[in-house]
Amino acid sequence: MVIATLTALFLLFGGSKMPFTQSLDVTIKQVKTFVPDAARREQALAVLKQMEDLGKQSQKDRKAFEKTLEPLGARRGATMEELQTAYKSFEPQESTVIEKSFALRFQLKDALTREEWGKVFPPPAPAGPPATAKP
Repeated sequence: MVIATLTALFLLFGGSKMPFTQSLDVTIKQVKTFVPDAARREQALAVLKQMEDLGKQSQKDRKAFEKTLEPLGARRGATMEELQTAYKSFEPQESTVIEKSFALRFQLKDALTREEWGKVFPPPAPAGPPATAKP
């Protein structure tokens, strides 16, 4: 469950560091550029603002949780059960963030046309042949 939670969070909020998704900043810029209808553009930007706020709050909550784990993690005698118990107190909070994130993603999808979605989230460029070293 921990891996699934972290993967979902990285997919939703870690885009600037990961190659398979773009950051919210890029998405906001793309929406401003490619969505001509003012009402739908504002709707999409409002959804993106909610995503940004959710991501910031999630990061704060995660940092607070990590601080509570530091003493436990630093203790050599800490058991797996103690670590699992600590995580179980945080897991419902993370699950809520993931559910909200997915709901916001579908709200954004509903705000954009298929063509706009394709421009805002262009497919990745196909990987070319590997570069060869020059002699």
